Amino acid sequence: DEEKTEKRARTAFFASPEFCQVLDRYLDYIKANIPFEDLYYNNKMLMTRKQMSDFLYSSNRTVPVEKSLQLISRRIWDAVHEERRQRMEKLVAFYRPINEHRYDYRLYARYTSIRESVKLKHRIDAFTNLDYSDLFRTLLENRNLFQRMAQDLELPAQWKDYLDTALQSIKQKKLEYGASIAMMYLKNALAGMNYPNIKQVVVDEAQDSSPVQQELFKKCFKRGARFCAVGDSSQCINAWAGADVEAFNKFLKMPNTKQYELPISYRCPVKVIEEAKKFVLPFIEISSEEKPVFKDYKSTLQEVLQQNPTEKFEY
Repeated sequence: DEEKTEKRARTAFFASPEFCQVLDRYLDYIKANIPFEDLYYNNKMLMTRKQMSDFLYSSNRTVPVEKSLQLISRRIWDAVHEERRQRMEKLVAFYRPINEHRYDYRLYARYTSIRESVKLKHRIDAFTNLDYSDLFRTLLENRNLFQRMAQDLELPAQWKDYLDTALQSIKQKKLEYGASIAMMYLKNALAGMNYPNIKQVVVDEAQDSSPVQQELFKKCFKRGARFCAVGDSSQCINAWAGADVEAFNKFLKMPNTKQYELPISYRCPVKVIEEAKKFVLPFIEISSEEKPVFKDYKSTLQEVLQQNPTEKFEY
């Protein structure tokens, strides 16, 4: 029905190569717009916003953004700890002469120090802690930003409706499949969710993987893992979910790739396969590029049923 058709179109949109490009551009935007600020403690500069930005961009390219931000946070707190004793001495000296604190000036100095640290922590967390769901929601909500990220890309006419539906699902805490894969891609790229100890990865039904999923595979297992992609391009049934019929060609372009064909099926008896061909083959025609193309299924199905009465297939 119409609702299912729209849902399939939304899923395909979020899993498309175009949306993958939008996410990649958005990742660069996030990195360039982290709200760094100059930080002081005990009347001394801990780290300037320029120093933070320089450290982020000078980090090894294999170090994810989140890890770099954590290192910046650690450097700031190391500088705080070096100044904390002197800061406590200043606070004690400040409260000691005050008559109302003559018996609890040390306690009040410690209390003030804790409040300062909590306030400083909130300021540091504001630019070192990444909220992935909030970042993803910002991309969907800010249409000017989204259009900047999607510049020169061909988007479907209903792209605004797709974003609105995804935003609604986020509010209901029921994110749809396609949008959830896109958000996972964003999180993986920022947090660096890779698994260096895994050396062999098997991608089953590879013909039903989407461009976003394929890039996710590469990012998760990019340190020396070997891929084994298994599938059949003629059996792609998840095009509605953004499955890329060129999936195998993309896997074949990976370095040191070898292709092996399995010409014999051990799943079904020969008799079953021969009978199935009578239904399947009329639906397929080979294009000029030697790729299988599916015909209009309704009219073709009527022709097949007329030529092969159902009684003939009763066993």
